Amino acid sequence: YVEAFYFLTADHRKYQKDRPGYARVIPNNNFYFLHGERGLIFSRGGWEVGARYDVLNLNHRGINGGSGQAVSLCLNLYLNPNARWQVNYCVMERDFDPPDAADRMSGLVHCLGIRFNIDF
Repeated sequence: YVEAFYFLTADHRKYQKDRPGYARVIPNNNFYFLHGERGLIFSRGGWEVGARYDVLNLNHRGINGGSGQAVSLCLNLYLNPNARWQVNYCVMERDFDPPDAADRMSGLVHCLGIRFNIDF
């Protein structure tokens, strides 16, 4: 797979040298809505968009598991350092033609995933 992400806000994802990988995203401003004397007061949190392309091949040494390609789009909202919303949309094309089956089992799969994540 190959993927790319981009922050729409002035946030970033830090890289950890001591433990290879990315650290927790800490948004510059936490997300909130408040009702004030002059109306609604809010802070937008951290917004990130991303895209990913996957290729999967399950055929190997006489095993015919099929193959697939997928494109995923995502939107992440970092509410604070410990909470985020994730929305993912994926379109996958599956190609599976088993030799002993009467019908070919191929087609498009559309997926929508929504996740609320809290961790400490």
